Amino acid sequence: MIEYLIVAILSAVLLGAAIGWKLSGLLFIQKVFDISNAHILLERSRPEEWNEIRLQNPNWKPDLSGHNLQGRNLVGVDLREAILDRIDFSNAILDGALLNQASLKSANLLGTSLNDANLSEADLTGTKLREATTDRASFDQVILDSEDEEIKISRSKDSKYESKSLIKLVHKHPELIDELTPQEFEELVAQVFTHLGYDSQLTPQTRDGGYDIILRGEDDFGENRILVEVKKYSKNNPVGASVLRGLAGVVLNSNANRGLLVTSSYVTKGAREVAEQFPQIEIVDRNSLVKLVEKAANKTINTGS
Repeated sequence: MIEYLIVAILSAVLLGAAIGWKLSGLLFIQKVFDISNAHILLERSRPEEWNEIRLQNPNWKPDLSGHNLQGRNLVGVDLREAILDRIDFSNAILDGALLNQASLKSANLLGTSLNDANLSEADLTGTKLREATTDRASFDQVILDSEDEEIKISRSKDSKYESKSLIKLVHKHPELIDELTPQEFEELVAQVFTHLGYDSQLTPQTRDGGYDIILRGEDDFGENRILVEVKKYSKNNPVGASVLRGLAGVVLNSNANRGLLVTSSYVTKGAREVAEQFPQIEIVDRNSLVKLVEKAANKTINTGS
């Protein structure tokens, strides 16, 4: 009986000590770290404890201007509405970070990981966002001072250009055509013709029917159905005659009115000769496409769409 009593007393003492240690640890954190020195938690890569202090002080807007947080692991850190001007986040990990409405003027984001981060309404004036990794990050109503950063933002979602931004970006930066993937180039072409009044339908990527886009539209002679073959070539690699002959064959064996070749490059002399033999076939080379992008962009501005 005495032995059981001794064991029970020892167990109670150990449990009390453990609880006391845990509580004292929490009190120590609360006592040592407050809004006056919480930046030390970020310097030590302890974002969870930083977030706890932010929860305890909901009206606090941290000022970390000029701080050096290079290479820190700050996954999920809460920096909403914080002042982070000239901060050094180079090579830091801020995946999933909350940076909405934060001021990041002239911040160093070289090598920074911002995947899945929220930067909505953040002020990135003077910041080179293109130096960071921003897959699936949110940039709604973000403030920028450089058109170059628009390119980075537009590709932030799964490294894919947003279709509404494509026309605007290529209009401002025609050389961007060379950076597009074949699928993105097809999307650009489809969006251009959509803005010019056509019903544009991209065909499935797996099909190989000799065309990539179907355009439908009406004019004074009735409804037109146009098959568009898109060729994303480098500008030094012109499209040859065989491609035009293949498109002509597809158009002649379908119920389409016309066929259209659109390329990011140019076409050979032989290809133009084939197009002259088939009046249903038209060519839109790189120069012609840039002009169509400009026309679509101006139409977008005028209509506000």
